[in-house]
Amino acid sequence: MALPQEVHKRVILHQRILHRFVDQLKYLAIYYSILNLIYFGVLLVEQHLHFVRQASRYYAMQRGGIVASGRTSELSQTVIDKFLSV
Repeated sequence: MALPQEVHKRVILHQRILHRFVDQLKYLAIYYSILNLIYFGVLLVEQHLHFVRQASRYYAMQRGGIVASGRTSELSQTVIDKFLSV
């Protein structure tokens, strides 16, 4: 028994929506897997040193280049005064 034309159109539309949804889920699963492998984040801080202290590493930039970097636990007062103070 054949489906009425309108019902058939709806079934096809729902199949397309379902396929797009499944494709998006696959994309999200891949993206989430990559994020879990990388564990990467960026925190841009201009004047709030307390935010810098929450990161594992720091990178001080001037004119588009990195002028100092390292582990946040090893961040010296000299680097703070020279590059991270206003």
